[in-house]
Amino acid sequence: MKKWIWIIILCLVIAGISIFSFIAMNQPVTVVLGEVTQQSMAEKIYVNGKLETKETTSLYSDTNGLIKELKVKEGDKIKKGQVLITLNMDSVAQTLAEEHVSLEITQEERLAAKKEHFEKFRQQQVENPDAVVEPLNLEQFDLRIKSHNIRIQALEKKMNKDEIKANADGTVTELSVNSGQLINEGMPILKVSDFSAYQVVADINEIEAGKVKLGMPVSISGESFEEVYEGKVSKMAATAVVTDPAYKDAYVATTIALQRIGPELRPGYNVNVELAIPDQERVVVPLEAVVQSEGKSYVYKVEQDKAVKVEIQTGKENDEYYEVISGVGLGDKIVLKDVELLADGSKVVVQ
Repeated sequence: MKKWIWIIILCLVIAGISIFSFIAMNQPVTVVLGEVTQQSMAEKIYVNGKLETKETTSLYSDTNGLIKELKVKEGDKIKKGQVLITLNMDSVAQTLAEEHVSLEITQEERLAAKKEHFEKFRQQQVENPDAVVEPLNLEQFDLRIKSHNIRIQALEKKMNKDEIKANADGTVTELSVNSGQLINEGMPILKVSDFSAYQVVADINEIEAGKVKLGMPVSISGESFEEVYEGKVSKMAATAVVTDPAYKDAYVATTIALQRIGPELRPGYNVNVELAIPDQERVVVPLEAVVQSEGKSYVYKVEQDKAVKVEIQTGKENDEYYEVISGVGLGDKIVLKDVELLADGSKVVVQ
């Protein structure tokens, strides 16, 4: 007897579920309609970069000498032509004096040789007027005198280089020498940076670098400062370089000139670079308006209070929209959201 009761209860439950499902299937779904629009689907590229001053000039020694006084330190602002270093030229002065003495000695030796030759000529004239006197060869003396003069000129020129002067305006950002140090010609002295303008250097992947053009606007942000700075792409390297041997991707060094500066900026900061790639106007629909099924894309229109499933062909996409190649046109009304609740022919109520 109990078995039959349980069978009857189960049948009633199944019947109730079926009736409820039937009623629910015939309940209209509330939908929101909107128009198919047209807009640009500008792509954005995000990379990391390094902030640096736009102009950095290196100064190298053009002479040899011992630093007598170092007049600047890192962080000092300097002007072009300002004396930065004075050199101790005592050893050069001594060498120059010794060279002058050597020159005088050679000149006296030359004069003595001429006198000796003349006396010999007079003696031969007395003893034998018809005798042929060999000409005097002064070439060795002339070469020695010329050599002395060349060295003297070089030393005098070096004596005039007892000061090293700034070759650019700016701020000393790197100092490579100390007071009392012996320096040689070609040795790096310091670096001067111009803080009146900044730039960012960033490596852009070869795939994305092809989309970047000179003059393209750029937004610069960073964790070390609050403001967002605008800039433009000012230079791109002529060749792409593999920066990490562990990967095969090549990168293009790209320079971005900032359009303004701020006191919060510092050379060496790591920054975030955002480039907006321009795009044409496209017919688009929101991502949430599209339903995917068996590799195809669909949207829903509403006709006579029913949902009508329409196949569309999509193109480009971003975080918000699909481009529509075909299926619907600009201005068409479509269901904007909750499309997963619909099926072709579903009853709907437009909100």
